[in-house]
Amino acid sequence: MTGQQDQDSSDRPTASSAKGTLGAARSKAKQTANKLDATQQNHSPLGFPVAVYRKYSEDQAGNLANLIAYWAFFSLFPLLLVAITILELVGIGEGTFKHTLSSFPLIKDSIKNERGLSGGNPVALIIGVAVALWAGLAVFKTVQTAFDSIWEVPMTDRPGFADKLVRSLKALVVLGIGFIVTLALSGIATGGGAISVKLPVVLRLLVGLLAIGLDIVGFCLAYSFLTKRDLTYRQVLPGAVFAGVLFFLLQLAGTALVSHGAHGHTGATSAIALVLGMLWWFSLQAQVTLYGAEINVVVVEKLWPRGLVDAPDTNADKRAYQAYAEEKTYRPHESVDTTFHEGLPDDQRPAGTGDWRRDRQR
Repeated sequence: MTGQQDQDSSDRPTASSAKGTLGAARSKAKQTANKLDATQQNHSPLGFPVAVYRKYSEDQAGNLANLIAYWAFFSLFPLLLVAITILELVGIGEGTFKHTLSSFPLIKDSIKNERGLSGGNPVALIIGVAVALWAGLAVFKTVQTAFDSIWEVPMTDRPGFADKLVRSLKALVVLGIGFIVTLALSGIATGGGAISVKLPVVLRLLVGLLAIGLDIVGFCLAYSFLTKRDLTYRQVLPGAVFAGVLFFLLQLAGTALVSHGAHGHTGATSAIALVLGMLWWFSLQAQVTLYGAEINVVVVEKLWPRGLVDAPDTNADKRAYQAYAEEKTYRPHESVDTTFHEGLPDDQRPAGTGDWRRDRQR
């Protein structure tokens, strides 16, 4: 009986052997990760997009993009309603304007027969303009906050309320008009049915290229103007090209994306699906915009290659983490020093560093 028990116990894996197997698996995974990390660090076509994604993730830019999308959706209809009302008062181009907007997701069914704010009532117009400006300015104020955060502008150097408001108002006028123009050009490039314009394929391609060019110019203006960081157009051009091309493609695919979300739904369910699809569409545009800004930061500050396994592993890692620390300076007389303690075990690190690592190991 005793011999049988000894044999059974010898057949069962011991705790030490299981731990050894797990350790070997971890070691192999670490070696593989190190090889992948070395490959992307030594090849810019791989290391650059990795660095952009790392920067986007570390800035928590996805949260900022969702906030921009919320305000963009909230401001869209008041701004369009005010535009229609003004065109009714002036009596110029109102029909063409509505036809242009009919190619915009969710607008086709809701704006086609809209008569503006109470048929041009001055009081309603004033109230509508106030609401539209408040919502529209909130979009660009949020964009300024996002750009300053992406560029790690110190808190003490960021613009005050009045400066941010003036910048937002200028951007709302200039970039808002540019958005409507590129939207109309996008409608022409896709066939022009929405605005009763028929052009040969070659001319439609040229119109599409013109729309992309205007989008790039608009992003150059936004990237250089809506941040406290002093930037030239040349410095923001890479991100502007990236965002301008993708923004145009999103404009072309906008109706299909939103309509797909509402396919098969009717009544209230269809309206909810369209609203959710619209928010998603705005979120995609906001993410494209912020990714373009991240590209500019990575290029200008030379923040690649970045380490993936044992960060901070490169000089770009150290510059990025130092900028993150310096961003959190709230007073002019405040200074921040960043020190890295590579290769030191936790018990040899200065007090106040690595505590979270020790807590997790206990």
